[in-house]
Amino acid sequence: MGGTHAGVKRQRLLMLPLLVASLGIALAAGWLLLGLVDVPAWTHQFSKGTETVPVADVYGANEVGQSFHARWDGLSRVDFLLETTDRPHRGIYRLRALPDDVDVFVGEFSCPTAERWCSLTFPPVRDSNGRAFAILLESPSVEASAAVIVSAWTENVHPSGNLLLNGENIPLDLVFRPYYRLHSWSDRIQWLGSRWQELIRVLDGPVTSPGIGRRSLRKLSLVALNMALFSLFGAIVITSASQPRVALARWLGLAVLVGELLVFALGVLGVCAERWIPPYTPREVLYPGKAGSEMIVNDLLLDLTTGDVTYETDPNLVGVRWFDTGGCRQPVLWAHAFSCLHSTVRVPVKGVLKFGVALSPETWDKEGDGVEFVITVSTAETMEQVYWRAVDPAHNPEDRRWFEEQVDLSHYAGQEVLLTLNTYPRSNNSWDWAGWGHPIITGLP
Repeated sequence: MGGTHAGVKRQRLLMLPLLVASLGIALAAGWLLLGLVDVPAWTHQFSKGTETVPVADVYGANEVGQSFHARWDGLSRVDFLLETTDRPHRGIYRLRALPDDVDVFVGEFSCPTAERWCSLTFPPVRDSNGRAFAILLESPSVEASAAVIVSAWTENVHPSGNLLLNGENIPLDLVFRPYYRLHSWSDRIQWLGSRWQELIRVLDGPVTSPGIGRRSLRKLSLVALNMALFSLFGAIVITSASQPRVALARWLGLAVLVGELLVFALGVLGVCAERWIPPYTPREVLYPGKAGSEMIVNDLLLDLTTGDVTYETDPNLVGVRWFDTGGCRQPVLWAHAFSCLHSTVRVPVKGVLKFGVALSPETWDKEGDGVEFVITVSTAETMEQVYWRAVDPAHNPEDRRWFEEQVDLSHYAGQEVLLTLNTYPRSNNSWDWAGWGHPIITGLP
């Protein structure tokens, strides 16, 4: 009996150094791993966005991107969210330093058809902390029908940067995630602290109560939960040491205990980091602009999102949607008849309005009588109707498709005009689900 008790005592005594050694190995491995993998930043900012709008402009001579400030040294990757998974995505990407407008890296991207996130990697930029960059996408060999379509938030969630369209700063942001290869100890500690701060933000929610408040209670609850789990699995490890037949339970308890110690250590580090790390307040950066060949100057889908396109109709009858007409899927400026959309634009040299018109395929077999699409251009002195077409897919099978159109605006070059897109019902407006397919103005910026 005495020998048995002595053996159990020795096993229990051995558990403590084994536990400490396991924790040390896990911490060291995790610490080294932070310097070997790309870690994300700013994900908490993107939870603010509620809706996205497609940016279908990555084709031909066009360039779409995002400006931003790097949070740490070692910027090594940027991911973009794709709107479509029905086509291959190929092209060129550039990491450009601002405001010097110098390319740090140029590479080619090829994203698998089924992937929603496209990863753009480059050698880590050692001195990236606090510097301004732009990540830019081009696909010069692709036509508009096969454009790379990326996502943008319908609000400006990243205050230090903007969506970029051919050098123009648009007050929106692409859905993107920067990644870093953290080499310094201070950056790794700050990154761990930022993860904890993000967790606290998620737990906090929109709380405004005075006093100790729910925020402090949630933090204390999180610490208490970790302590409770630590005690529970610690008890499993200690008690199972006296029962050799339940070795699996002992090692399982040990593994979970080490994990809990890691979580608890991260929590303590994060609580301290909340006080030690000054708040990150990035500066606004504006892309210097670009001149070149004929390209998109105005994208009316984006202009609707930013408020530069106004309308005279029920807000529920206007928006950005997708139409899929026989395998040709593209974003549309949806405008249920009767709708009147206005956009004040400065017409560029060689200005051309390009767009498509169609009715939603969901209406083709419904009781409707079609829609009339009308475009007018107004100046201070004149108003000109520049486009008209009636589309009635219910009665004319040949109308069950996209009508790809363009209007020459070059005689308005240099002038500020009011562009009006109208959809009129015919005898009734039943199933008049009309769409302007990706309306853009091209020219020389």
